[in-house]
Amino acid sequence: MPHRQIAVAVVVGLSFWTISRNRAKSLLRASLVHGNRFLLRCSSRAYRPQDGLMVVFAPHQDDETLGCGGLIALRRYEGWPVHVVFLTDGGGSHLNHPTTSVPAIIDRRRTEARAALAELGMESCAIHFLDEPDGTLASIDADRSSALSDRIADLLGKLQPVEVFLPCNPDASSEHDAAHGIIIQAIHRSGRRSSVWQYPIWSWWNPLRLLHHIFHAQQRVRLPLADFTTSKAAAVACYGSQTSPTPPWSESVIPAELLATLQSDAEYFFAYPLPPSHEPLAEI
Repeated sequence: MPHRQIAVAVVVGLSFWTISRNRAKSLLRASLVHGNRFLLRCSSRAYRPQDGLMVVFAPHQDDETLGCGGLIALRRYEGWPVHVVFLTDGGGSHLNHPTTSVPAIIDRRRTEARAALAELGMESCAIHFLDEPDGTLASIDADRSSALSDRIADLLGKLQPVEVFLPCNPDASSEHDAAHGIIIQAIHRSGRRSSVWQYPIWSWWNPLRLLHHIFHAQQRVRLPLADFTTSKAAAVACYGSQTSPTPPWSESVIPAELLATLQSDAEYFFAYPLPPSHEPLAEI
């Protein structure tokens, strides 16, 4: 067989092998996600929100909607105040993109966040942007991390929430895990005794991470989206920079399979004992 024909055969064979491998990984992930959802339905109880102000912390603009969009819509429908706090500026989602810049992405994601939260019934005065550079939370030095915790603790002291929602740790994202630690430190510094719930995002994409929470969380609760499915879908659609390809990129930042999973029929939250602080609790 001529060398060219051999080369073509090898390329075709590798292509089919790659497609088959990716398809197999996709099917395996889908099966594990389905199994995790079944376990959560069986092991969780219905979520019963407390009366009062709620704060949702999000590392990036979209985490709050993907993880807690139905909950935010429900609480606003019931007339309770909700505040959302974004830790980073969101500028790291399109690094090295040939046609858009970091400042443009920051502006776009801030606009998307306001539009998404308006769909969920929130007012702009309840949205807080802390504007840490996206992609740096896992590597910032101790002084900067401490300063960010102080800002969050000050906000918690002013808002006095009865419930706090923050990303899971672990959540298969170093940025989410780092955000979690900074927020927990801030909760200790604020002296608040709020109920603290964790919401999964990338854990759904890495089902073994989600199993950790299914088996180790002290409490697992579920919130059926019911009448708020449409509101959450409308809010998710506002995040076009994350949910649709930005040409010439052919794929969206968030995989379509993950988006579908995060817009299923329920949201799930986990509670753990608050880890001890190595600092004295602040007075409030």
